[in-house]
Amino acid sequence: ECDIYISNKGILPKPNVNETGVNFMDHDKSKRLPPSYYTLLEASQEKETTSTKILAQYLDRSPATVRTQFQRIMEFLDVSSRYGALREAEKRGLIRRNKRATPVHHKENRSSL
Repeated sequence: ECDIYISNKGILPKPNVNETGVNFMDHDKSKRLPPSYYTLLEASQEKETTSTKILAQYLDRSPATVRTQFQRIMEFLDVSSRYGALREAEKRGLIRRNKRATPVHHKENRSSL
């Protein structure tokens, strides 16, 4: 088994294909992450943690999902840690450093308007 393959793009490293046949390592870096990944980054920033357990509970996701999403985010951003992913996401403008104001929904009495 060799570690390279030839494609129409030239000689490339062998893709990292999971058991479903999906290649997660050879992705286009110009593509955006799925919205759920941005939600994870923003939640991590808001909660000031990268804890799988805390974020899974907060986002109502399984711990395995949070771990997998962080792995893919780190790969996408070419960093080796979750904190590095947060810093890089902020640097690239993918998430805001300061949390945006959450709108407060007040019940208004429209009959008086």
